[in-house]
Amino acid sequence: MDKRSLKRYPIKMASKSTVSQACRIENTDFYLHAHTALISHQRILIVSLYDKNKLRNKEKDPLFRIFMTKEEYITQDFCEEKPVWRTARIKYLIESTWYKKIEISCCDDRSAAVLNRFFSYLNMEKLSPVDKLIKGQKRIMEKRLEKKHQREKSKIDQKMREVKKLPKNFMDWIDETAMAHSRYIYYQYSRKKYMDGYCTHCHSDVKVSGVKHRKIGVCPNCGKKVLFLAAGKATRILDHGEAVYFQKTKKGFVVRFFSIYKYYGKHYKTPEIRTPELKRIFYEDTKCLKYEWRNFKQTGEMRWCAGWDCYTFYDAACYTANLEKVLTGTPYQYCAIKQFADRYEGAGVNVPYYLKRYGSKPFIEYMVKAGLYHMVEELTQPWYFFGEYNQDGKNLLEVLGVTREQFRFIQQNDMYSFEFRTYKKMLSQKNVRYRKTSAVSVNSMSVISV
Repeated sequence: MDKRSLKRYPIKMASKSTVSQACRIENTDFYLHAHTALISHQRILIVSLYDKNKLRNKEKDPLFRIFMTKEEYITQDFCEEKPVWRTARIKYLIESTWYKKIEISCCDDRSAAVLNRFFSYLNMEKLSPVDKLIKGQKRIMEKRLEKKHQREKSKIDQKMREVKKLPKNFMDWIDETAMAHSRYIYYQYSRKKYMDGYCTHCHSDVKVSGVKHRKIGVCPNCGKKVLFLAAGKATRILDHGEAVYFQKTKKGFVVRFFSIYKYYGKHYKTPEIRTPELKRIFYEDTKCLKYEWRNFKQTGEMRWCAGWDCYTFYDAACYTANLEKVLTGTPYQYCAIKQFADRYEGAGVNVPYYLKRYGSKPFIEYMVKAGLYHMVEELTQPWYFFGEYNQDGKNLLEVLGVTREQFRFIQQNDMYSFEFRTYKKMLSQKNVRYRKTSAVSVNSMSVISV
């Protein structure tokens, strides 16, 4: 609809009969006048809305004027100093209260007939003319919103086409590495010296001796660390884990996040594993595009949605077989995340914050290569805010502000940040005491010489 043509259309003032109704009837809050007109070669429904209180004060000008077709609507608002255009429905233009329902009535039978005739396509004969107007606007809004959603979904789907299939060994890696904390030996309790057991990691029958329920030990077959469980006591176990997979794209790479659920029931030899993918982050130079699997716009449709960042993966195992190839040629080529993820089997990494902190603190690379894993773990968490590092340092000694001998001690103990701060305070206090002792010695020597 052409707003200029609509604006030039004459304003319908309230009639004497409408003013009379407003003065006599208490139950109605607003009065509605409706008629159709040909504007810019288009048949348009024009609805004028009058406030009862203004009509009682002999103010006949409308509060709102709605222009409507079967495909669209727009409202001219006269509440401000100058008329403004609104796209909200009549339901939300009128202020309502929780204790009172707003009542709208037609000024005359002709307005009611115009509304009934205009909305005849809705096939809702039981509704009142005003309810038909509200329903008609709702349908137009739903169609308008559906088109908007479809454009947004098409854009997201186009982006998701860049994501390729997972490698064939991905599920094996999930079971063997990402869920390294979910390794058990189920044994059949008996008074015999050797009891029959089954290792969920190497999938083999074993003989165990001197074990107790929920005690940690080692599998006699594969040599991996396991938790012993009596088959009669442990009937239901649900383990949770997180996994991250890097994948190359045309403009950079995408990081895919999986939530893992491994359920051991009565048939513990064949546990159920579910790996729903909940998050994807596309890294394209300086851009970071985030998507999550959730309810799209509260419509009930579960799909990929853009702009969300609600799922947290602070401790996810990282698939590293293709990591160097994926990061080559990107700003994160030398971030050393592969070495950090391989520090032990199934090690957790906060990938989004690792990559984010690497941009502002590139010395993370040197820390990882030096084996200062505990410091890096803290640096790559969202709660970290301490600033005891010299970001302008050219090497790790300057970054930490220590000597080579002191650095070796820090490296051997793989210190946490709070341990490092305590160690530096001890060094500073030691230096202060040494300077004071030296000063006293010098003064004593000067007195003796005199």
